[in-house]
Amino acid sequence: MSDDSFAWLETDQAYTHHRKGGLDPAELLNMPEEMQELMAYVMRHEPVAPKAVAKELERDAAEVADHLQLLAVQGWLEMERREDEQLYRVRLARRRQRTLPPGIWQVLENRWQVPIFRIFSNTLLEDFVRRFVLHRYAAGEYLFRAGEWGDTMFVVNEGTIELTVQSLEGDEVIVEQVRPGEVVGEMAVLLGEKRPFDARAGKDMEAWTLSKADFDHLLATDPAAALILRHELRRTLRVPVENGATKLFNPAVVAGQGVKEIARHLASITHQKVCILDLRAQQTPHDKTGLPHVHYRPVGDISGKELSIELAKRLEAGDWVLLAVSAELNGALLSVVDQVEVVIDLTGQDLPWLIAASRRRWVVPEEKRRYDRLARQLARRTVGLALSGGMARGLAHIGVLRVLEEAQIPVDMIAGSGMGAVCGGLYVAGVSLDRLERLALEGKLNPLDELPWHQRLGGQGALYSNRAARETMAKLLGDLDFTALPTPFFAVATDLASGQPVVLEHGRVAEALSVALSPPGLTPAFILDGRHLADGTPLNPLPADLLERQDANLILASSVIPSQEAPYWESDRPADATDRSAEPLDHTQERQSLARSLLGLYDALAQSVYLDRLGLVNVLLTPAVEEFADTDFGRASEIVQRGEEITRQYLSQIRQRMDL
Repeated sequence: MSDDSFAWLETDQAYTHHRKGGLDPAELLNMPEEMQELMAYVMRHEPVAPKAVAKELERDAAEVADHLQLLAVQGWLEMERREDEQLYRVRLARRRQRTLPPGIWQVLENRWQVPIFRIFSNTLLEDFVRRFVLHRYAAGEYLFRAGEWGDTMFVVNEGTIELTVQSLEGDEVIVEQVRPGEVVGEMAVLLGEKRPFDARAGKDMEAWTLSKADFDHLLATDPAAALILRHELRRTLRVPVENGATKLFNPAVVAGQGVKEIARHLASITHQKVCILDLRAQQTPHDKTGLPHVHYRPVGDISGKELSIELAKRLEAGDWVLLAVSAELNGALLSVVDQVEVVIDLTGQDLPWLIAASRRRWVVPEEKRRYDRLARQLARRTVGLALSGGMARGLAHIGVLRVLEEAQIPVDMIAGSGMGAVCGGLYVAGVSLDRLERLALEGKLNPLDELPWHQRLGGQGALYSNRAARETMAKLLGDLDFTALPTPFFAVATDLASGQPVVLEHGRVAEALSVALSPPGLTPAFILDGRHLADGTPLNPLPADLLERQDANLILASSVIPSQEAPYWESDRPADATDRSAEPLDHTQERQSLARSLLGLYDALAQSVYLDRLGLVNVLLTPAVEEFADTDFGRASEIVQRGEEITRQYLSQIRQRMDL
């Protein structure tokens, strides 16, 4: 089974005709090896004849015929007769066209991160979703209170649900925000328990509701789903640890090389004991890793029951557990796979059994392998950095990045708008901060260039041409693609046709940064994939929401969005006492006047959105750059210094939030 024959099992791409409604990966993996081999072959080559299969697999023809007939009887295969031979195919049909109206089906289909809905086949889901009812809630309205019996679960359609608890002082504390596509209240419904939290609408919102009676009816229709659900509940229950964090990803399976490196970083980050159970090696005398808080035990000859007992003992003691496995499927692993929180795939082979067995799987290409980052993901300590737009004032982000780098504060992902996207994107692409500062001083990052007037407009209705800045991006980055970046990076753009924000995370990085250097109306739009795009700062000036969607656990933000009117041109400073009021406006003054109006409008738009983003930020850095103009690229060193100063002031707070 060298290809991805079972890859479809992690999706909802197919359903069966028989009453079971779906092919269960656990059942498939529990088949004898010779039966798994047959299933994999049929999936690749259907329809197949027994004689041809036996010849290809070099197996006994009578045995193959018997096994294929048995799989058909069990409902895995369908049989059809052609002339004088029997043919077998997998008992599947392609996905039917949905006839359900827009609404909850779209929520489920587009947001399959809701774990409990994955256990049901498409056939059952069609009945399932019809039972949902859409309700609207006003900001602050409570959906339920702590202590009430759970009789309804909620799937957020728009807005957010805030889960709150009472502190010892009687204050209401928000412990979690439930976003669109996520579910809340399912545990109380499924387990028949009382609500542990208050739940209220963060602002005006919509949620699809499902009653306990309807959910119980669904489970009664498919008993197999109830069994899988029991395993799913065991997986999603969270075990609190001493420092108040959550071991959401414990235990973990590590397939391939690198388990000891991950364990070392995990122990260093959490200051807790990490146990490696190596299913690749036979029992040998204890192998001392030489790593503090890391215990290594080879258990290649352990039985499934013994492994289950050992795993339970380690977890009960509060240890982190990493199960090291090879490319071959281990029988003992199958006995505990339902307890595994995540599979970290470092094999690079896209193994079918690994795809089918894992509910949550991280595939890490070798060129992007960062063991410290994987450890932070396991410990839920990933750090995201949001960088605001702001023209020349945005160069302060260089100083922020410099201090974070010197202090060895890890940054696991960056999202930026405007100049924040430019600084963050070039930094992630490997451009040194010193070189970035020199480029700014030389004016090569200034989108408002000084080309001759007849070249500026270029027939595109823009006041300036940012051709020089775009050429700089092309020279620096060439054909570098987002997939080659060692750190995830996201840039925000504006689609000028729809007026909606767009997230740039695919394709050439130079093109994305050229979009970020295209203030709408001031410079020509950048045409990308047929869309006219411009800088996204007016619509999303501080894209902390993109980091939240990527499950960043700590969000840092550097913002230079002005809280009041800021200078846009060097000539706007009060020190310039020259009175030109009686002089006719030349082309330069006219352009600056129009640009000043547009920039003022963008600042006003950005300010209104910016305030909404602050609730997502854990540590906000606001460099003191109000005195600088949008065009002050020649004062880059001073602006960078302001970014350094504010970051040094907050270093201790950042470390404290990271528990470093």
